[in-house]
Amino acid sequence: MRQQTDPQKPPYFYLSYAHAEDKSKVEQFFNDLSVSVRDRAGLPLDETVGCCEKGGDREMGLRTSRVMIALLSLPYFKDKTAGREWQIFVMRKALSDSNDTQVIIPVRWLSYSGATPVVINQTPIFNGNGDEPVATMLRSREKRRDYADFVNNLANYIVDSTASFELREIDSIPDDISNAFENVVDPPIDSETPNLMAKQPRNQNIVNNLLIIDRGFAKSIADQINERTANSSGDAVDEVVRSAQASAEPYSVYVVDDNKDLLETIKATCDYSPSPLFNCETYEDPLTLLNKVEGSGIQASPDLFVIDLELAGKSMQGLEVIERLALSLDVPSAIMAISDNLSGSTLLNVAGLSGAVAGLAKPFNEDELLEKMTRLAEIGRNRRLRRIDPTSTDKSRSERPVFVSYSSENNRPARFITNSFEIENIDVFYAGYSIRGGDSPPKEVREGLKKTRVFVPLISADFVKSSFCRAELANALKLKADTSRNPPLKIIPILYDYASNVAKEDDLIAKCLEKNRELNMSKDNPVDTFQILLMRVQQFLRAQSRTATAT
Repeated sequence: MRQQTDPQKPPYFYLSYAHAEDKSKVEQFFNDLSVSVRDRAGLPLDETVGCCEKGGDREMGLRTSRVMIALLSLPYFKDKTAGREWQIFVMRKALSDSNDTQVIIPVRWLSYSGATPVVINQTPIFNGNGDEPVATMLRSREKRRDYADFVNNLANYIVDSTASFELREIDSIPDDISNAFENVVDPPIDSETPNLMAKQPRNQNIVNNLLIIDRGFAKSIADQINERTANSSGDAVDEVVRSAQASAEPYSVYVVDDNKDLLETIKATCDYSPSPLFNCETYEDPLTLLNKVEGSGIQASPDLFVIDLELAGKSMQGLEVIERLALSLDVPSAIMAISDNLSGSTLLNVAGLSGAVAGLAKPFNEDELLEKMTRLAEIGRNRRLRRIDPTSTDKSRSERPVFVSYSSENNRPARFITNSFEIENIDVFYAGYSIRGGDSPPKEVREGLKKTRVFVPLISADFVKSSFCRAELANALKLKADTSRNPPLKIIPILYDYASNVAKEDDLIAKCLEKNRELNMSKDNPVDTFQILLMRVQQFLRAQSRTATAT
């Protein structure tokens, strides 16, 4: 969570939180907010916009950050360090020119009740159109839309509110700074907590909500049947029935780890989990697993693999196992990486390019494990259903809102982008998953392009050399230029380890970049670029949804 701070460019925000909180969730929120602030402010990916934690970066952030974000909870009110951090920003505001700008922005991190510090009751809380505490939204898959909306709104507020106000920086922090939370009072009866969103008018450009398209098994079977039988197609009914039968079965999970005690604990968690249940098999030796699934057909594959990256004393390490599983045409399962040494975006940067859909850092609790396994197993089962019957009709394949165009030499980053969209419930037309045996690739690609809403070309030196990629890009540019097309097409180019000035030497690429704002993705850090890509796609789909509803 610690970033190097450029003293010439004060961070937009300092994150203040109780040090008894779940650090992994705080870090995820910090990273998500940083990505959104960078995008809102139009800053490069490596620009420092936030600060927190102990040490030199903490002190620099407290002395120079433009606002403070406070994660409210009962542990926070009892945290003396948090109380002093609050008081530092009160002092800096008093030293600054008079202005109504609120420099401490509290957000409700966890639910709390009872007596609270006086300063909390006197300070408007940023609700951001979120009815749930932030940590609750962050932990719940069903609340991911609300969480994304909240982070985006908070980032917009931070950037907009600091544009016309400069908070006074200080050279040092006094040793005797007081704890702002020492005075405690019961909250007023029958009164609402001040709402920062209501206190100040919101910029009309702020997007109120972000759209995450819900597909596959997220809806109940009954809703699927009602929705699909409305136009009463026999093939559609059969397809829903097959999905219903498959989703009624327990999810199958294969776990590889060198820790026998952890394997037994994960299996017990799966065996006694609430619905949906899991059938869990565990392996200490990765070769035993690979011998079982490779070349044995889809029926031998589970819905989900859980692979430990650090396999002590084994002939293969986790990344190699993930790579082999991901490249096997017989194994369409979802893959989750777990790790002792890596966490957050670092874990996903490493494992994602090898083929993992998501990562989970150790130690993890039962709720975290079950929540992530359930979502990933849904993705894996969707893939397996499509692969089991290659001749069946799957109309959704050519109607997915995002189309990823890439050279076969860049399969790893393209697969990472697709997997990352899938975990957010956004369907992607990606040749590796969308074109199956019996398909006509050119025909399927043309149909996918006609019906897509967001075209994402992964532009690299290999992309430029590929006649297929160039044809897809040329067609996409024509579709975007067609003013009669409904819905209109958005193009978001990604330069993958490819300099912009070099890319523009090609006339077709130059034409694409001239009117479409590109993103830059590196091999070492694809996660940050994807976060920005995700937000742009969500905002565009949301705007289209509103337009469709209005008409």
